[in-house]
Amino acid sequence: MCALQKLQKGDTVGSKVAGVDLLDPQFLKALEVMPEERNAAHIEDIVSNLHKIAEGFFDHLSEDQQYDVARCCVYQHFAPNTTICQAEFEADFFYLVLNGEAEVEERQVSHQEGSAAETIQMRVTKYRKGQSFGDFPFIMQAMCYGYSAKVIPHAPC
Repeated sequence: MCALQKLQKGDTVGSKVAGVDLLDPQFLKALEVMPEERNAAHIEDIVSNLHKIAEGFFDHLSEDQQYDVARCCVYQHFAPNTTICQAEFEADFFYLVLNGEAEVEERQVSHQEGSAAETIQMRVTKYRKGQSFGDFPFIMQAMCYGYSAKVIPHAPC
């Protein structure tokens, strides 16, 4: 399972194991408030918890950017084996894993010198708690994800 952060250019994957939520209840309550209805306490709680969960992600953001993320993020739970996005899906979100794992499969194209042929292989990358994916389309201003992602069906991290 996973927990990902739906950051309007971001989303969240699930965080329940056998019906028990693994995230701080106050954090989840703040995430359940619609972004446009969040107050300063909600925002502060989200920022604080995301710092604990994804310090590597947040270390690269300014304080203003951290609060922007907290203002627009939405929590979404995905069950095991759920497809989160597909290569041809329009890129609407980027994802921050809050708990568990997600697996991203993408095409790798290589050209061999002296040959017109190209080789296509699939590369699989696992993303765990605190890691993010799905930002590439926004950085490159692409319309689609260009890869597929799903929740890995085993015990969370």
